[in-house]
Amino acid sequence: MTPEAHKKMIFVGLLFIALGLLLPGAARLYAQDSEITIDNPSAYQSKNRTAIYFSHENHMETFECLDCHHDYQNGENVLDEDELEEDGNARCAACHSKGASIELKTAYHRQCMGCHRLVNKQEDAGLPITCQDCHPRNPSIP
Repeated sequence: MTPEAHKKMIFVGLLFIALGLLLPGAARLYAQDSEITIDNPSAYQSKNRTAIYFSHENHMETFECLDCHHDYQNGENVLDEDELEEDGNARCAACHSKGASIELKTAYHRQCMGCHRLVNKQEDAGLPITCQDCHPRNPSIP
């Protein structure tokens, strides 16, 4: 590759990175979907509530990845953020399965509701914390 071609390739790469940082919302260059359906039927014996529609994009605008994703060892989050990119280990169910020290349903509720309660207390935000807030009883929702 010629030095000129190499420079062009670097410029194009930097341009894509810059666009990803500057463009609002869904146009950003994130590896994850901006909207996620959290539904783990294999983790629950009976499904009496709807799936959760989670705006990953809204959370990424406010929080760092490691604020939610974690691998605690000796009280410290040792998760390498690079591990979240492509292998599916970012999903809570990857670690919080049956027999884990904290099973999936408990992990979701502690993580999501705990954070929402904290933010509500600090900022009077009105984030959802009750069952029906996140799991509406609407048969049209899967």
